[in-house]
Amino acid sequence: MAERWFAVCRRATGELVSSGTVVADPIPEGLEAILLAAQPDWAADEWDAATRTVMARAAEPARRDRVDDIMAEPEFLALNLLSRDATRAALVRNLSDDALRYYKP
Repeated sequence: MAERWFAVCRRATGELVSSGTVVADPIPEGLEAILLAAQPDWAADEWDAATRTVMARAAEPARRDRVDDIMAEPEFLALNLLSRDATRAALVRNLSDDALRYYKP
């Protein structure tokens, strides 16, 4: 017999409190246990408080390299090759933090 998995959430908000194969009996006031179809893979799934279901996590949008975008600007294309390489290296050095170098389109 397969294990039964439960999600325990707040009755008022749907906020997930825990998940597992064992549920307290009696369940504490203000919480509810919901039987899940299968064991959640929290690396690939997420809890939807509104529908009180486990759903596939949305894929991350493709990331763009902002340095390449800047280097494609006409002003940079007009630089000679040596200047372009030096400029690109300086941009990468100064914009290397992930939060600055990339953005989600």
